[in-house]
Amino acid sequence: MTASLAGTLLTVFLVAAIFGSLPGGWLADRARRENFILATCLLVMALALIAIGTGGLSLWLIFAAMIVAGLMRGLYNASRDILVRRVAPGGSIGTAFAFVTVGYSVGLSTAPVLFGWQMDNGSPEGVFYISAVFALLAVVTFLVPSAKRS
Repeated sequence: MTASLAGTLLTVFLVAAIFGSLPGGWLADRARRENFILATCLLVMALALIAIGTGGLSLWLIFAAMIVAGLMRGLYNASRDILVRRVAPGGSIGTAFAFVTVGYSVGLSTAPVLFGWQMDNGSPEGVFYISAVFALLAVVTFLVPSAKRS
């Protein structure tokens, strides 16, 4: 795959995430179980990434999987924010969002190094597998705390 095509696929993912954000906000307004929305979106996204990582998809199926993954990424944004607001201790919502922002910043700054290392070692499919693993780990963070409160 050329760098240009890979860039196009990344753009498809990011644009799909934008299109998933508005229905995600509507869904978050009506849902009572944000953790279920997050878990479902992350599981679907992880499955799409794993499918891409196998290398067995045609180009059109890769585009479709990137669209699905991007839509899921956008769809869970509002639910994530509502969940953070709901679980934050009173008077500490700003601190909770700051903690989330730090987590995103750490991930955004370390992922390129990890993904570059995967690419340099001849394992580009590893980028998709690693992304899927982190999505699955995120599912655990949404489900385990809610199980303890029940």
